[in-house]
This record gives sequence, structure tokens and C-alpha cells, in this order.
Amino acid sequence: MSIYRATLALRGPFDLRATLISGAAFGWGRYNRRGRMLAYGEPDRDGWFSAPTYGTVVRFRQIRPDRLEIESLMDAVESPGLPHPLPLKEFARWYFRMDEKLPGIIRRISRDARVAEAAELLPGLRLLRVDPPECLLTFLFSPQNRVPNIARILNRVCRTYGERVVTPWGAFYLVPDLSRLAGARASKLASCGLRYGVPQAKNLIRTCRRIADQPDFFSACTAPVPYPASHRRVLDVCVGAGPKVADCVCLLGLGHLEAVPVDVHVFNTTIRLYRRDLRGIRATDADHLTARDYRRIGDFYRARFGGLAGYAQQYLFTAERIRRGFLKLPNTSPNLSRSPTP
Repeated sequence: MSIYRATLALRGPFDLRATLISGAAFGWGRYNRRGRMLAYGEPDRDGWFSAPTYGTVVRFRQIRPDRLEIESLMDAVESPGLPHPLPLKEFARWYFRMDEKLPGIIRRISRDARVAEAAELLPGLRLLRVDPPECLLTFLFSPQNRVPNIARILNRVCRTYGERVVTPWGAFYLVPDLSRLAGARASKLASCGLRYGVPQAKNLIRTCRRIADQPDFFSACTAPVPYPASHRRVLDVCVGAGPKVADCVCLLGLGHLEAVPVDVHVFNTTIRLYRRDLRGIRATDADHLTARDYRRIGDFYRARFGGLAGYAQQYLFTAERIRRGFLKLPNTSPNLSRSPTP
């Protein structure tokens, strides 16, 4: 069995681990030979992060700041979620959004001192272009779930419903087509670890059926289609899911960089840092946000950061996870300032 390899020279700041465990994609980690994820966001003993994504198995390793190594079973990644088949180097550039100049983005969003502090803590953190069906599926698992739990559910769903692929690194299970999940039995899907059991599984199955009836669903929502129209269409198709799920899919799967998913971490850091700018929001936690106040928080970020609101959100989100002890990275401390930066 052939293994295709490539090395990508990095011309700007890039932190592979911080990016892969940033809560954007949930398949990256260390696996055993039977396709069970052993540790989300952790490499194997040789430094490789592996994931089944975009219809194949991809591995990344960064052992030097200026070089990214890539391995796959294919010399080019071909998937409906890509604009065209991409050789491994081009796929890595696409996946990590390296066509966007990160230093310039950071300069623009760092006009806000609070985002500047988060960006300084997280040099090299990038947004991802997640395969849209994978993105939708994983964020339908996300309500009231922490990132490692979402990763475990995804792995169980892949092992239950996904195609088995044998590689030199062991067996992997691809992310299943949504059309296959449309025909799943709710009790079996719920047994993969869904937090809300059979009712959540039934909603997920209904969502997959709706999308299966719209073959062009994702392409019709992808930027440059306007963000408001895409958000509305994703929200309408997702049974039992709210605007946060739709915004996660818009930002990470459909390329709408103005989307701002307001989860518990974003809500907490927003109220902590920007309370004076958002007077009148009565909710004490993200679970009790009204639709009006959810939109108000997103509009606040869009007014402040424009088309880069999603980047600002990602830095603040990740810094908040570190501050609260949910995420540990080298050279970072969970004891971040708990008061607004002047």
C-alpha cells in the first residue's frame, strides 16, 4: 500500500497542535490499530496527528516551526467539499486557510486590546476549512458537550456507520455520508454516546434526511453566498438545533468569516470583557440567551471586527478555554487575567 508524503514550507506563524485542538474539527488525535481514538488532540509517539476527513485519512506533523509534514493514502485529496482535487501541499494550504495572511489579520483584529492579548497568547492559531458535512454532524453532537466528548462521539459514529479503510497506520473509519445516517435507527445512533439520547438521534436523522433531499445544500450555502442567507438556511434544516450550531457550520464549514458562534465560552468572555458595550443582556449564561440577545452579541462582534469577526471570536474562545482550565498548551498559563484589559 502506497503512502504519499509532502513537506510544506511555512512562511508565517503556525501552531499545528493549537489549531487542531481549537474546537473546530474533532477527528484529530492518536488512534489505535483498530480505529479507536485514544486521545483527541494528541499526536502519536512520532508526532503525527491523524484524522479521517474529506473522504480519506490524512496525517500532519510539525517538528520544526517552519515545516509541516503531510502523509496520506492519496497523492491528491478529492472530495465534494473541495473546489477541485488538491495535491497534498495544496490541501494543507486550503485546510489551514494559508491563503489568508495571518499577521495582517492579527494586526487588524488586535486593534482591540482584549483580542490582542488573546492573539499574543496563541501565535500561529488558525481557523480551519472543515469538510461541511463533517462540520454539521459534529456540531449537532455539541450541545452541552465538551470538546473531547464530541470527539469521542464522532469516533463512535464513524466506527458504527463509516467505511473502514485499512492503512499502514492501522484501520480507520471515515466520516459517514449524511445519507447513510438518514436511514439510521435512532436507538443505535443514540448508543454512540449522544448526550440527549434517542430524541437527539431522531432530530439528527431528520436533519440528515432533509439534507439528503437537497443535493446542492452545502454548495448553496458556501461563501460568497451572503452570510445571513446561509445562516438562515442551515438553521432551517437543523431539527432541534439553535443559531450557535448554524454559526459553527457557517464559520468553519462554509467560509463565512463574519459568523460568531456564541457558546458558553464566548458568552462568558464577552460578558466579562465587553459588558459595558452590551448593557441590557439579562441572561446569566449562554443556555438562557434569547434569540434577540444572541443576535446582538454576534452583531457586536461584526460591528467591531467586520468580516474578521470569526477570527476574533476564535482567539477569544480559545483563550477563555485556557483561562478556565479546559485546554492546556505549552507556554500558556490558565491563570489569565480575570478582569477586562483597559
